[in-house]
Amino acid sequence: MNLPRRDGLVFGRRVFLGAGTWLVLGVSSCLWAAGTPNVNLALNRPYTANCGILPGWDGLVDGTKNSDEPPDCFATDASRDFPKTIVIDLGSICQVTRIVVHNSANGNTRQVVVSLSADAKNYEKLREYVFPAGRYLPLVHSFAPRKARFVRLSFPDTWGGGVGGDRIIYLREVEIFGKRFGAAGTSPWPFLAASAIVRRGAAWPTARRYLDELSRPVLLAVFTDGKPDPVLGPDGWLTRALRSRQAAWAAAGVKVQSFSLATDGDQAVKELANLFTTAVPDLLMVVPLAAARENFVRAARQFVEASNKAGVAVIVCLPAPPRDKSGLAVDTEEYRRLRAELLAMAAQVGGAVIDLGAALARAENPNKLLGPEGPIGQGIEVVAKAVTGLLHD
Repeated sequence: MNLPRRDGLVFGRRVFLGAGTWLVLGVSSCLWAAGTPNVNLALNRPYTANCGILPGWDGLVDGTKNSDEPPDCFATDASRDFPKTIVIDLGSICQVTRIVVHNSANGNTRQVVVSLSADAKNYEKLREYVFPAGRYLPLVHSFAPRKARFVRLSFPDTWGGGVGGDRIIYLREVEIFGKRFGAAGTSPWPFLAASAIVRRGAAWPTARRYLDELSRPVLLAVFTDGKPDPVLGPDGWLTRALRSRQAAWAAAGVKVQSFSLATDGDQAVKELANLFTTAVPDLLMVVPLAAARENFVRAARQFVEASNKAGVAVIVCLPAPPRDKSGLAVDTEEYRRLRAELLAMAAQVGGAVIDLGAALARAENPNKLLGPEGPIGQGIEVVAKAVTGLLHD
């Protein structure tokens, strides 16, 4: 990630809260095309292994398919016991039609046996495949629809000679495509509780070093389709995170400018686009609602791509889940699709990710922490702590 120096922009030692707006940019996205395509049922789902996992190498189902490094890549330990197996739990019986197993250029990964099960006891062998030695070439297997909840990957041996030793199994990602039966209205908290709260992308360490070296205030642009107050108000979660501890990069102060579709409509996009041509921000934070529309996602993707070209650090926030009429969080295909789009957006530029839903899911009763537009009450404090960990640790 190229992070050019920027001079000027002298502000005081405090957080400045501004308002702005946006222009709807026509950027195509296959995830938002017409129709209801099959979705990646494995995304952020819990999984188990019959062996250890290397610390930090847990990116099996995080949506990142182009990295051989932690935390985006997955790696088992170097134990001698084979076969090494991984079981992904889709959470309910689903209609599965395609499985993609992304091996790694780190080497070792040789043969995989893919099996399906409805009860985690009786498995049907679906496919055997041998990956090429020492290079990335994924298995893409499509088949007639099958009902399954559990997908098991078994690795009976290795090529040897890979990074870190002969017995480590490396995988960039596993994708399982299909449709859920009766998914609408089910609780999202179990799969959110199994998701990482904070993910530091490949470019984030470089971005943090750049921010730490600044001798002037940091210019932070916040792009959202919600009202700014829950995020940037006097008691908003970002405001709390910024004032909780004074990080080295925030010692000279932070100027925050918000660009909200909820308050300023399309003008918000225009003003943020103008900011990129005048006083380029140091940090862009994308904060969508669970009901984010296609125009917001397209504009966000455009600004994330512009940030990457300009050397602007990126933080993408995954929203808390939507609520039903009774106030309970619900899992929907639209919510899963939005999360997948945001994860892909962050992964493309190596940006950081904060999962607001995963942060709330750790609470005893997360439904009480959720309002119409995200975290409320004690939920704001929970999310603020998660953001603090990313910004200050």
